[in-house]
Amino acid sequence: PECYLTAQRRLGEAARHCLILEDSTIGVAAALAAGMAVLGVPFTAPLEEAPGLTLRDTLAGLTPADLRAMTART
Repeated sequence: PECYLTAQRRLGEAARHCLILEDSTIGVAAALAAGMAVLGVPFTAPLEEAPGLTLRDTLAGLTPADLRAMTART
C-alpha cells in the first residue's frame, strides 16, 4: 500500500477520499490495505469482490458524480 499512501500524502487528501483505479489483484489488495476505495476493471485476470471494491467491465459511461459516490462508501 505504500505507493498509494505516498501519493495520498503528497496530494494532502485523507485516504478515505481517494479512489484508486486498478486492474490487478495485487493492486486492488494494496489500495484496500491503504484504506482507499477501489474501482476495479479487470484486464488480464478476474477480480474477486471485496468490501471497498467496485467492479466494472469498463470505465465507459462513468461520470465524476459516479466516482465521488464510490469514495463516499468507504
